[in-house]
Amino acid sequence: MPDAGSKKVTRLNLQIVGKVLADPLVRTSYAMVFCFFLVFAAIMNYLPFRLTELSSNADEFRIGLAYSGYLMGIVVSLNVVRIQQRFGGAERVMIGSLIFFGLALLIMTMPQVAALVGGMFLLCGASFLTHATATGYLNRHVSQYKGVVNGLYVAFYYGGGAVGSYLPGYLYRGFGWGGFMAALIVILAVALLLAIHLSRMAPLLSRKPDPDDL
Repeated sequence: MPDAGSKKVTRLNLQIVGKVLADPLVRTSYAMVFCFFLVFAAIMNYLPFRLTELSSNADEFRIGLAYSGYLMGIVVSLNVVRIQQRFGGAERVMIGSLIFFGLALLIMTMPQVAALVGGMFLLCGASFLTHATATGYLNRHVSQYKGVVNGLYVAFYYGGGAVGSYLPGYLYRGFGWGGFMAALIVILAVALLLAIHLSRMAPLLSRKPDPDDL
């Protein structure tokens, strides 16, 4: 890539942050990625504990193999544009991927190691597809302040991950895997509803005003 030249670093302007968050499509996208990555991080962090509950043979090597579902994430990420073209755009892809995410969670509620490992492939594929689609979706929507938009996206994304790495542990300790998964399914349902809201909102925001509406 050609040298982009020197960069000018400036202090974050809170007024610009306010303008970015005032956009309902951007704000809804941030809430969606916060919720879905919270669920993803919770599964990633507490999966080893569940594996050791189900099998006395769950040593470090076997637990590591359970994370091979990440390979599906790589495949999906390399084909995001093709998937969006085939299935009718970013909004539909995000809704569909979150539905598959939910299906993966339901599979992982079953008390079998094979269900956990198999669910991981579906979970990772759906998560990577949602993330890759959402970032491109936002960047196509906004025309200015892209640095702030992307910076806030990362903050909400990993903010959800930080919460998902910690708070669900109390649910696991107090209510077991069943209560833990039930809470995650509810949070993912919120993310899905937000994605559906995005699909309904986008055409309205992109529609040019009719002179009769003025």
